Amino acid sequence: MTLYDTDLCQWVEQQAELLEKKEFDKLDLENLVDEVKSMNWVVQQNFSRDLKIMMLYLLLKENQPFHITDLLINQKQYAQSSIELLLDDCPSLLTYFNENKDHIYKLSVYEFNLATRIYALKFAKKCPWTIKDILG
Repeated sequence: MTLYDTDLCQWVEQQAELLEKKEFDKLDLENLVDEVKSMNWVVQQNFSRDLKIMMLYLLLKENQPFHITDLLINQKQYAQSSIELLLDDCPSLLTYFNENKDHIYKLSVYEFNLATRIYALKFAKKCPWTIKDILG
């Protein structure tokens, strides 16, 4: 059993220290590669979550504005700021957006249906918005 398996936080500190000292031969490369890859996954999941909130807000605004609560407005403002910061730090998320927007949109439509209990409305099959539309 390795330090990675028993104490992730200590393992991260150890790996950072080894990198700073340029002691590359002592790095736990297998787990380090996995952790670096997972960092990207976490960023993409946060981005997707925030996009879903923004899309839900737009769906409600266009179709059922009286369902917009103060909580949703606060979530929308937080999500908008978060998306802008993420795009500043990771411009490649625009590619992720273009590849995944239709899936995220479908999730937003599903949440719209749950929130409003209105299932008769017909929505576009594909996301009708650009990132600029979403960020408004």
